[in-house]
Amino acid sequence: MKRKTLQKSFAAAMTAALLLNVCTGCSLGGSKGATLEVSLEHSYSSEPLQIEGIERLSSIYAVGDKMIVAGYNNDYSEDSYAVYNVTDNSTQPFSFAYSESLPEDTEASPIAVIATDDGGMKVLYSSYSFANDEYKDLGMILETYDSNFQVVDTKKIDSVDGSEGFNNIVPDPDGGYFATMYDESGNPSLGVLDENFKKVKNVNVNSTYISGVVTAKDGTCYVAYQDMEYNNVVGKIDAEAGSVSTLTIEGMPSWYNECIPSTDEKYDFYITQSNSLYGVNAANGTCEEVINWINSDFTGDFVTNITQLLDGRFCIVSNSMDYTDSSMWLLSPRSEEELKDLELISMAVLYPDGNLMNAVSNFNRTNDKYRIVVYDYSKFNTDEDYKAGLNKFESDMTSGIVADMISLNGLPYESLCNKGIFTDLDEFSENLTDDKYFTNYFDSLRYGDKLYKLSFAFSVQTLLAKTEHVGEGTMDIKAFTELLKNMPEGMKPMSGDITRDSIVNMFITSNLNSFVDVNSATCSFNSQEFIDLLEFSNTLPAESGMNYENMEDSDWNSYWEDEGVAYLDDKALFYNEYISDLQSSYRDQMTYFDQEPVTMCGFPIVNENDNGGRFESSFSLAISSNSKCKDVCWSFFEYMLSDDFQNQLTWYIPVSKSAFDAKAQEAMSPDTYIDENGNEQVMDFTVYRGNTEVKVPEMTQEYVDKIKNYIEGVTVSSYYDEQLYTIVDEEVQKYFAGDQDAKQTSDVIQSRASLYLAEQH
Repeated sequence: MKRKTLQKSFAAAMTAALLLNVCTGCSLGGSKGATLEVSLEHSYSSEPLQIEGIERLSSIYAVGDKMIVAGYNNDYSEDSYAVYNVTDNSTQPFSFAYSESLPEDTEASPIAVIATDDGGMKVLYSSYSFANDEYKDLGMILETYDSNFQVVDTKKIDSVDGSEGFNNIVPDPDGGYFATMYDESGNPSLGVLDENFKKVKNVNVNSTYISGVVTAKDGTCYVAYQDMEYNNVVGKIDAEAGSVSTLTIEGMPSWYNECIPSTDEKYDFYITQSNSLYGVNAANGTCEEVINWINSDFTGDFVTNITQLLDGRFCIVSNSMDYTDSSMWLLSPRSEEELKDLELISMAVLYPDGNLMNAVSNFNRTNDKYRIVVYDYSKFNTDEDYKAGLNKFESDMTSGIVADMISLNGLPYESLCNKGIFTDLDEFSENLTDDKYFTNYFDSLRYGDKLYKLSFAFSVQTLLAKTEHVGEGTMDIKAFTELLKNMPEGMKPMSGDITRDSIVNMFITSNLNSFVDVNSATCSFNSQEFIDLLEFSNTLPAESGMNYENMEDSDWNSYWEDEGVAYLDDKALFYNEYISDLQSSYRDQMTYFDQEPVTMCGFPIVNENDNGGRFESSFSLAISSNSKCKDVCWSFFEYMLSDDFQNQLTWYIPVSKSAFDAKAQEAMSPDTYIDENGNEQVMDFTVYRGNTEVKVPEMTQEYVDKIKNYIEGVTVSSYYDEQLYTIVDEEVQKYFAGDQDAKQTSDVIQSRASLYLAEQH
């Protein structure tokens, strides 16, 4: 039986209104400043949906013109459900009848909610008991509801083989179902089920992951999956033959996350990824963008539960970056009236950062005059050419095509500085004072004496070691190499499987700051200290001494036990620490050093005011020197500098000191849980050393002050240049092969690197 034809989407009626192809420059017309053309096509407006009784959202299921909304209370101790009616915005409480009827020590979890043509639904449960702490599988239950969500039938069904589990069940037009299944090893398969959910055959899909299965309005079934080479593929299912025929779809992005049913006659199904949601017409072999997430004020990486309603609108769940908060939204195409008075500001990005995209969405949502439109150059990248986006960006720069704002991640920053593309931000930054911000971080971003870019969060890379081995201060390159050469017998530079290549990577190619002065375009690869590091590296093994492929569980257990105490037992010297989350950094120190005195000695210092730490930028932005909207661009910068945004950052250190202090207080607060009697209990702070769990003291203010003081003493941002990396690696490999000695190697690197740096300036 084929599905009934659904209502036509009203989205088609809005298409003409959205075909805006605007040259930005802070105006919909008039003179141009920045010259990158951006579009507000595929821009949707959004309305927040408040679901009474749901504190934390988890899932939504479309059932006719209603939705079953699933979630939890704030402490995740209790499931909660509601029915939301999109026609009148009403909400009513709901509970799954079978789950509510079970005796104590027995539970049933809904594993599929399947809408039926009459506006009702079928709910498939997996039931189990845990009496006397013993788990027992009680089989599967099918419950049928009518359009008023009243139970009309409940029956036990035969479960599939216990070695397989259901996932993503969709109706087959012949009356059965398709189900994605995973065995105990996580290997996927596609099963054909009869009307009682009994598996009757497998569909041959050679895949590593199945993204989704959908049934189109004409009854054709499609599967989206990753093949054995991890390529994203869409195929047409032949259930009778148990086979899948691969489709060629023009315009299909090279990767995507999910495959979603469509209620729009124009598309058979949708696929989604971090930038956009695309509609696929399999019969025509075409794929086109439908929703641009950023233009619609969302960050695509954190959008889940995408559901299209019968009238063509979309319902989504938008999650915070740490998934501790979520909200539900109803999306509709924007009208021409909404867009006509907007002043557009262009932003060019090569690698969209989640925090940055979140900031753009928040800024746009709170402005009725300006809208930032993101032009993502990564869309030009392919599996065959991962540099296509960068090449396109550089080509545009050469042609004078420049955005109002430029995200600098992955771009040749120093080279662009020398082309006069960026505005000196010193004229805007007088309120960035060191009582409010880590201004030493801003200073580390300078190129020469100019502040051409600003970054709004960071991490700090440093080296930790027992104080007894390194003292309490920093080291220059000479002292550093001497320390490595004179380590006690049985001690390695770091834990893990150390090879000569790994030491070159850690202490040379990933630490170019010690040998390159970016501002003066000079380098010191022919120094004796560099030669000493090369010679020390060559004393280490060329290849890993671990036979990972043949290691048994007992071998791994022994390996991790040894690694867990390597620093405490003086078997390893330096621990490479990234300070991006205070609690994680504290956990690292307690794990590897316990309460032993530890020094954050950092890398070899660049100057006498340096403490050896290296700032790592999360994302950085520049303003075009040609932009006519510099003040508006700076207002966006000010939003990202505000505590409103800084407090939202996850896994980075905020540049705001007040936001840092707030996060520190949160990190020092012990974790709690609600016990079976409803009482809040404090959890012990524990770490694992190998396979052993160890209780350690809670983080103290003393530790927080130590980290903050260390951050305030960092003066250098990490410098990485792929071309310099390649130069060093090529010549070092010749040295390791015996083709040249260390002195010759250092001279060749110095010559090649000096020429390259001069060309960049």
